Amino acid sequence: MKKPQELFETELAEIREELLRLGVRPKENPTKPATSVSERQIITPSTLTAAQAAATQKELHDAWQETSCHWLYRMQSEIALWANLGSKLTTTRSVPAAYEACTKCVSQQMKMTAEDAQRLLNDCQRITQKIAQSLSKGARANR
Repeated sequence: MKKPQELFETELAEIREELLRLGVRPKENPTKPATSVSERQIITPSTLTAAQAAATQKELHDAWQETSCHWLYRMQSEIALWANLGSKLTTTRSVPAAYEACTKCVSQQMKMTAEDAQRLLNDCQRITQKIAQSLSKGARANR
């Protein structure tokens, strides 16, 4: 499995190839030779839109990557919680002790579920804001 940075670089290379295929190319400044990438590009509405799209895609990719890591961690914590309950129940010798172990586990699960709901709401809101900002930037650039 590729690392997130490698995946990003691969996707970025594919975007660059597609932009070149569509005819979006950096233009040379006729008055002096280019000494860096930023000096070679002349910003036009098409390159500006492509640059904004690439920046938005990177922001969304980073946000999704962060979210994915969090949910993977959360899934592992939940598995550990229930596995711990299983081991406690096998060593428990009385019904009250088993009931207490189950109660603590369910209580912890409810707390985690409430945190998950809040995190999900925050993640969705953050992604929606990034998309809305991208659309508003695109609308301003096309005016």
